[in-house]
Amino acid sequence: MTIRALRLAGRDIPLAIRRNARSRRIVIRPCPQSRTVRLTLPARAPLRAGLLLIEANRDWLEAEVRRRFVPPMPFRPGMRVAFAGGELRLEGEPGRRARLEGDRLVAGTDGGGFNRRAVALLRKAARARLAAEAEALARPLGLAITGVRVGDPVRRWGSCARNGRIAFSWRLALAPDEVRRAVVAHEVAHLLHFDHSRAFHAAAERLHGGPLEPATEWLRRNGAWLHAFGVEDG
Repeated sequence: MTIRALRLAGRDIPLAIRRNARSRRIVIRPCPQSRTVRLTLPARAPLRAGLLLIEANRDWLEAEVRRRFVPPMPFRPGMRVAFAGGELRLEGEPGRRARLEGDRLVAGTDGGGFNRRAVALLRKAARARLAAEAEALARPLGLAITGVRVGDPVRRWGSCARNGRIAFSWRLALAPDEVRRAVVAHEVAHLLHFDHSRAFHAAAERLHGGPLEPATEWLRRNGAWLHAFGVEDG
């Protein structure tokens, strides 16, 4: 994959260029979650053809950037952030450590690292919460979770491997409780049905105690906003 800079709506937007041997046409796709524009080219299509197509669609791309690309929102002292069903007040102090104290997140500001330390601490706390919620659903059914990890994927909010390892986006902890729990139920249900069959969807709804569609729709509408938190300006 090649990355170039693309000037759109007064902002420098990364242009991610890749080739796909199975693609039959040039595809331009704005990705609000990663704040990039993705250009997919068939194996033998010249790059110039893709760049010309971008220019031909510049007005549309600029409108998409203005409407859908959420500016970065790095964590800063004084912010209040929804987290795991509550709200955290972010506070800075001299030093290089970070800690949670009740409804306070206190992180060191030395070296301009407040945002980085806050993200690291929130990821750790998110993993603990998501792992506990997954175990609470799996244990009564005798299902074995072999590990839970958190990452920061762009496209997926969760995944489950055949060996019982589950992965989540740490950003789910910034979403409403019902949304986070719906994703947890979805992934735990894969321990029963490693597919997306009717049986799987029925199991996921039983685990969640209701339909998952509202959570899916919430993430579709607000995913780019979640992905903006903790991202440094520029």
